[in-house]
Amino acid sequence: MTKRATEGELAEHYDRTRDLSDFDETVAQPVEVRRNVTISVRFSQREIEQLRGAAEVAGLKLTAYIRAAALQAGSPVDRQRLQAALRAASEDVAAAERLLIGSE
Repeated sequence: MTKRATEGELAEHYDRTRDLSDFDETVAQPVEVRRNVTISVRFSQREIEQLRGAAEVAGLKLTAYIRAAALQAGSPVDRQRLQAALRAASEDVAAAERLLIGSE
């Protein structure tokens, strides 16, 4: 492979050989996951533009961004941990208020 290969050519080369020697060292190693299920989802033009922008900000391809968002959305919220963090933050705010009042 040459240094001027397109992303498509690099992907095709990898698919054929599983050889990463021609890839940039800073590129993350691919995860060996066989994805063989496709789900079709329709988005409005506005929604897809928002998703593309968010994916770009996150540095991800659109499909990877959507996959990550969908999988994270199913993660349960640890309410006890969240409540403990809220209590700690409230205590910090109260302590800061006391410091401010004491310095006047």
